[in-house]
Amino acid sequence: MSGHSPSRRTVLALSASTTLTTLSGCLSGILGGNDPDQTVIDLRETGTLLRPQIEHRPENFGITLALSGDTLFVGGSNGLGRPGPPVDVFTKSSGTWTRSETIFPPRNAPRSEFGVDIALQGDRALIAETYQDSENESRLVVRAYRKSGGTWSHRGVIWQSPIFEGNTLPSISLVDDIALIASSITRQIYWFKHTTDGWTKVAQLPASGPSEPRNYIAADSSSEYAVVGVPEDTSTAVSAGSAYLYRNEEGAWNHHTDLRPNDLDRGDMFGYAVAITDSHVLVSARDDSNPNGSGAGSAYLYSITETGVTQVKKFWAANSGSGSHYGITVGLDSGVSIVGATRAESMGTKYVGAAYLRTAADDWAHQYKLVDSQAPQGAYFGNAVAIDEAHVAIGATNHHGTSPGSEQYSAFDQAGAVFVVDRSALGNNS
Repeated sequence: MSGHSPSRRTVLALSASTTLTTLSGCLSGILGGNDPDQTVIDLRETGTLLRPQIEHRPENFGITLALSGDTLFVGGSNGLGRPGPPVDVFTKSSGTWTRSETIFPPRNAPRSEFGVDIALQGDRALIAETYQDSENESRLVVRAYRKSGGTWSHRGVIWQSPIFEGNTLPSISLVDDIALIASSITRQIYWFKHTTDGWTKVAQLPASGPSEPRNYIAADSSSEYAVVGVPEDTSTAVSAGSAYLYRNEEGAWNHHTDLRPNDLDRGDMFGYAVAITDSHVLVSARDDSNPNGSGAGSAYLYSITETGVTQVKKFWAANSGSGSHYGITVGLDSGVSIVGATRAESMGTKYVGAAYLRTAADDWAHQYKLVDSQAPQGAYFGNAVAIDEAHVAIGATNHHGTSPGSEQYSAFDQAGAVFVVDRSALGNNS
């Protein structure tokens, strides 16, 4: 989980009730860029910087994010083979974000990675954990949490994998009373419904496609649709990738559509990160080659209507360069998309990372590049993103002590950092 190039594809599950927002025309002039189709925004000026707790010997803080209203969950990795790390809970009160709680894994298991994925909505949360059991076998569980009386409490395990080998991660999503778990271990997709009796499994389907997922799988759900990305799928070519759309039809989840763009090619890794609402799907191809260069990365936007699913846009970052990993993570909410590119150039420094925001208000034309002007090379800014109707959160998982007052982090070169910003500060008129 630790070390070089950590990757978590965390996205926020969205309900069907959100409405379109307007950002276009409100962001110009925040920080000028050289590209007329791009506005650069420094989150040092407009956002809040969140840091890990030094006593937990942090590493990769911000590798997973989950955002809902005025609550933000942040996962990390200690990289030391010790029990942990905890998941930090931040809440916003009177306009200020503060750490309100730290959730530790319930078991004191060796080589635990708690928070390898997180889903959050309202007073419910799901936290995935990998650990080694008493026989030194690797296990994966998804734990349910509930907020009551101002405190988050563990409500039990809703899903546990069989024993597995290697480095594999789940992808989980939470919307309304529906939880989605996609596992590359079992090559299955599970839906759970929350009732007065707790979480109950209501559906289980194999991941679609003639080739099975291996190490990576990505998933997100709205109230009506779910999307699963299988970037190593070989239906078109080796590791070209695929994405599969499912629909909730009167409580029954069924396969709906296969998504593969016409320009899909070998090694594109289409489906590396996914996000969905009831009207749009956003799917990244992290290693796609485009005018920016080989392996620069792209993201495809699809429109969902009763008549079908149609590709409407293909995005890539302006002047990001080869190997930028644009699309390592994505988020989508009410007419606003955000895409992380962990190796993009930022403020004249290579391999710092950035996140790119576009809006439906101008037909997704203008690009807003979100950066940290003080991030060091290799910060992996944009390795995790989360977005809801009010906020945007971005993780920089290899960030370390290069800013005023952060000298205490110098011993932890990959301590990590998170920026959270109000969408109103970015010109949101909704």
